[in-house]
Amino acid sequence: MTARRKRKRRQRAVAASRPAPVAVGYGITEDAHQLLCRAQQATLLLSTLSADVAFYAGFSESGPAAVADYVARDLETVLNGAVPLHPIDGGEPPFS
Repeated sequence: MTARRKRKRRQRAVAASRPAPVAVGYGITEDAHQLLCRAQQATLLLSTLSADVAFYAGFSESGPAAVADYVARDLETVLNGAVPLHPIDGGEPPFS
C-alpha cells in the first residue's frame, strides 16, 4: 500500500470515529414569524437611512433609536418563544 493510500485510510478512520454533530432545530409560531418579517423590514429601513437623508427628512436621533429598540424587543420575544424540535441532551423531543 502506498503512503498516500495509508494517509487517506487514516483520515477516513479519524473522520468516522468523531461523533456525529447534534442537529438542533427550533420551531416558532406564525406570530413569531410575522415579528421576524417586521423586524427585517424595519432593519432594512434603518439601513437605508444615511445621515443626510435623516437630516433632510427631519428625523431626530430618537426616531431610529426607537425603531432599533422595537426590533430588539421583537427579536427577544421570538427567541424566548422558540422551542427545540430535536432533543439537545439526548432526552425525548418536545413534540413526539
